[in-house]
Amino acid sequence: MSLRNSGAANGAARVGIGTKWMGEHSARTTAGGHLATGGDTRPSWTMLTTHGAVLVYLSIRQNDSMRSMAAALQMTERTVASVIADLRSSGYIAVQKRGRTNIYVVQHDRPLPRAIFAALTLGDFLGALRVSLPTPPARSGTAAT
Repeated sequence: MSLRNSGAANGAARVGIGTKWMGEHSARTTAGGHLATGGDTRPSWTMLTTHGAVLVYLSIRQNDSMRSMAAALQMTERTVASVIADLRSSGYIAVQKRGRTNIYVVQHDRPLPRAIFAALTLGDFLGALRVSLPTPPARSGTAAT
């Protein structure tokens, strides 16, 4: 993220924050988070936290590597590893080893962490999203499934 200070014609300074959304778009926002470029209505913030994004991803692709997750979610591998450790220690995912591969099993029966949503389970949340991700390219030397 980069901060820019550009002088306006009336002498007042405007601060813009350069952001990227899903790696495909660059937008300028004002300090308040509102888009300053014409035509694009996407906000500079995301709807899901890093933990939420990793959970949604794992619910769909439970045997992807941390590197694949990090690339798809535009996070560092270190961030993904930290989030997975948090989710695992909180009981939201279980990790099973299959050879050298980790299989991440989302625990759909766990309640959502905020008290106001405690009556809802993780499965309710994920079901409401009804998300599907594009199929990733096959790794070299393996067939796509």
